[in-house]
Amino acid sequence: MTEQTILTAIKQIEPQIFWLFIKLVVASFLILLLKSWLENMVAYFRFTTNKFLGIGVRINVRGKNGKIAWYNTKWIMIKTDEGEIAILMKRWYFEQWTILNNEK
Repeated sequence: MTEQTILTAIKQIEPQIFWLFIKLVVASFLILLLKSWLENMVAYFRFTTNKFLGIGVRINVRGKNGKIAWYNTKWIMIKTDEGEIAILMKRWYFEQWTILNNEK
């Protein structure tokens, strides 16, 4: 093989490798985005099916007393006397929740 044929082969391969790399980066980004969305949906489902937690329930979390004001697929908002506490929906299961005397 001559030097010219080797250079020609390298020039043909480089664009293919570059586009393959770009496609892999985009595919990885989409997979991570889908993974994050699925984690949020599973956490939301677990939170909404928990019969002890919901809007208006008085709780103690992170050492503060408050009420669950609202929640969506991304956040749980807890209203306290000092302000509001925002908890990521996919991290709620790892918090220490204490349900206070509830009139529900």
